[in-house]
Amino acid sequence: MKCIVAVLIFPLLLLSCATAGKQIDMSTMHDKIRLNESTKEDVLNLFGEPLLKNFDVKNETESWHYAHVRKNITGAGIITHTLGIGSQWQTNSEVVDFYFQKGIVVDIKSESSDTTKFHLQ
Repeated sequence: MKCIVAVLIFPLLLLSCATAGKQIDMSTMHDKIRLNESTKEDVLNLFGEPLLKNFDVKNETESWHYAHVRKNITGAGIITHTLGIGSQWQTNSEVVDFYFQKGIVVDIKSESSDTTKFHLQ
């Protein structure tokens, strides 16, 4: 009986998560990127191409934007979704922005959040 339940639930667990964007390893960022020393090439070599690049002509500052979102349905969400009531999702998001002047990292801003929300069907 346990085997049958596992076979039925396992596919639900596989289908119940989604990710988007590129995850930045925060410990690598803190260990290897130095303000006023690291270059755009250093950031590119460590984290790859950013999701978005902007250039502020007035301040002569370029910014690179990285973002990663992971969304998983919770255990309660699987049950409520199966019953047709709705679903509960847990969302984890991380955003990192690198700011450059003349190709050198002058600032880094990062933000992360964990939220759980119930969505009615």
